[in-house]
Amino acid sequence: MHHAHVLLSICLACLAIGASAVSVLRPRFSGASSIALTQQTNTTGDTTVYRNDVARAQRLFGTGGETGRILNLGTRASSFPIQNQVVTFTAPVNFACFPGTTYNLIVDTGSSNTWTGAAKSINLEKSKTCKGTGNEVDVLYGSGAFEGNEYIDNITLFPALDDPPVARKQSIAVATFSEGFDGFDGILGMGPEDLTEDTRFPDQDEFLTVPQTLGLDVFSLSLTPNNGIGANGSNAGFLNLGSYTCPDSPMLQCSEPVSYTPITNASPANAYWGMNTSMAYGTLTGGPDDVLILSKTSGIVDSGTTLILISSSAFQAYLKATNGTQDQSTGQIIVTPDQFKQMKNFCFIFNTTTGETSRKCLTPDQQVWPTSQYAAIGGKCGNIYLVIADIGSVPVLSGSGIDFIAG
Repeated sequence: MHHAHVLLSICLACLAIGASAVSVLRPRFSGASSIALTQQTNTTGDTTVYRNDVARAQRLFGTGGETGRILNLGTRASSFPIQNQVVTFTAPVNFACFPGTTYNLIVDTGSSNTWTGAAKSINLEKSKTCKGTGNEVDVLYGSGAFEGNEYIDNITLFPALDDPPVARKQSIAVATFSEGFDGFDGILGMGPEDLTEDTRFPDQDEFLTVPQTLGLDVFSLSLTPNNGIGANGSNAGFLNLGSYTCPDSPMLQCSEPVSYTPITNASPANAYWGMNTSMAYGTLTGGPDDVLILSKTSGIVDSGTTLILISSSAFQAYLKATNGTQDQSTGQIIVTPDQFKQMKNFCFIFNTTTGETSRKCLTPDQQVWPTSQYAAIGGKCGNIYLVIADIGSVPVLSGSGIDFIAG
């Protein structure tokens, strides 16, 4: 049985989210490009996908201390343990400062700083084009951390293209210290501008992110269903710059038109690529027998999260609807083969930018973790693990403006 693993594509491809307005006039990105991504799955760490996702959620929203309150972006907690990220997607990037070398950067929609130097040593003394700003950069992620120095550079995304997109005069950082990024060169930050707050010292002003420098109105990620094909290596999917069209790849297929939804106004989700949606368990078109999993609320789409995390009350409703049990080892729901045969669709219901109501659904197969990737979650052969999990381990996120994180 080959279970599809679409996760992020349900929200970043089918529910493509527009970039925030550019605050400084820059040339608009003309046309559209699709940058091939590479997937890497880490099965050697001492964490699971679920624990890693929860650690990232804690870091993203700054929950800390006994109260578990959500802190301001600039004071997000830094006491969570660093863990290697389990599933990552990378894109090839060239820096004008360091010619002749291509760097594989993790594509991250949950952060906005672009940096390198985690895997390859960089000799800045040989660079004739790098201009230092005098700023130090310090960012802590749920899966790692880095410190470094800021430079202004031209960066080329996917240099193998005939006419690759170039972010000119882009703020980047070169790491002097990094942890948690074994096997990777750094991060391509594709998050909104607000996420750069309090990451650069002494100048703490916000700066243009890569999507803003490129003048993007929209970008998206489309990921290959992970049933073992392309589990590690190429053909993992695409980073699409500009209006989304289905990339010319036998690995990806568009089954229906793309829908667009506005960025939510609800805080703190509006500091990320956040959206408003409700969730239901039932038919593809909706009906009287549908089970409401989550009333209309706000949450975010995040490329650095692997599972779909939903509020504790929503999780309990989904657990009951599937008749599954929560596995204490992995943190994910297990269903039996007979229970799987009775499963229904898990649907996101949201308003589009044109005022219509759209319903995008995960079929039963798409709600299941692929058997070829059991090692990443510590799964046991013969079990069927679901990809929708409880965000409740993150203190008081539920009801706080973050009721789901769609990975």
